[in-house]
Amino acid sequence: MRKGLILIVSFLKKSHGEHRVASKTVAVVYLARPKTGINYIRNFIKSYIRYRAGYSHDLIILGKGLADPKDLFIKINHKFISIPDIGFDIHAYINFANHSNYEYILFCNTYSQIESDDWLLKMMGHAVNPKIGIVGCTGSYESLYNSSRLMQKVNWLINIKKIKVNKEFEMRYGFFIDLLRDSEGKNYRLLIRILIRKFYKFIQVQSVEYGPELDLEFSAMWANASNVGGPLAWLYKFPEFPNPHIRTTAFLIKRSLLSELNFSIPESKEACAIFESGYEGLTKKIIALNLGVCVVGADGLAYSVNDWQKSNTFRSKEEENVLISDNHVRGWRETSSSKRSLIHELTWGNLMLGKDK
Repeated sequence: MRKGLILIVSFLKKSHGEHRVASKTVAVVYLARPKTGINYIRNFIKSYIRYRAGYSHDLIILGKGLADPKDLFIKINHKFISIPDIGFDIHAYINFANHSNYEYILFCNTYSQIESDDWLLKMMGHAVNPKIGIVGCTGSYESLYNSSRLMQKVNWLINIKKIKVNKEFEMRYGFFIDLLRDSEGKNYRLLIRILIRKFYKFIQVQSVEYGPELDLEFSAMWANASNVGGPLAWLYKFPEFPNPHIRTTAFLIKRSLLSELNFSIPESKEACAIFESGYEGLTKKIIALNLGVCVVGADGLAYSVNDWQKSNTFRSKEEENVLISDNHVRGWRETSSSKRSLIHELTWGNLMLGKDK
């Protein structure tokens, strides 16, 4: 991670109508990246104005690639920090933590939108518990290893083996099929295409019926792609399902704890995914310290790992209890019921295609 990043801070007097709690200093850090979408930034501002925080804090705007905010944040009291548009969200978060002296920091990405009054009060009410290491707005059991394997298999069956896709298959895996159609090979999780095309370059495969023999063939293909030296070997850095982890799109943590964990994260999407849900990721390291990880809902309750699905904050029902949403939370609400089944199983229940795990 790049070191010595200079933070240029513009201090403004804060007054947002919170209950003052002098004993704990809290920063709410919002990463404003215009390239992600200026409307997402505007929607965050609207939500910040609409819902009271309930807890004294400094709102820090990290303008990632935003040197001059003009009048964008004129309606809210804040401190503005301009940073280069390099690295990923988590690099900016860790750099801020290492250069600040707040006791607690709530990190929100560009997609974040507040959805409930007293949102910070509800989170801080549990974060100050010395037995709690991290408080999130959403959590998941998803394993990137299992999800990626299944997605690669659907890709292989459709685009290489040319299986006859019946209505049942399309209904079951429609979410993946849509992703594959939209990605056009750009998604970093589809690197196996390179390997597949290499093996099948001179073979004309006729359309076939899906059967058990294809499970064995894919297993061999997957071994070549995911073993040491393969393009997807990095996926072994993720536990298989269930893999409980706090989603890092909105999470609250003690600044000293995050700094003490001493993360050094390469500037890649894979490395950021490992930080969120890998064996050496944030949640796993906090659990290893015998500290609790919890999701806090709009109801103000803290949900332990076993109750995350019941919290109705992420990919469950209508997520009516989420405290701070992101694009994936809102995307679920817009997803048809027929495609929700696969997404729900990837998140909360292990899914198998044929005999593969």
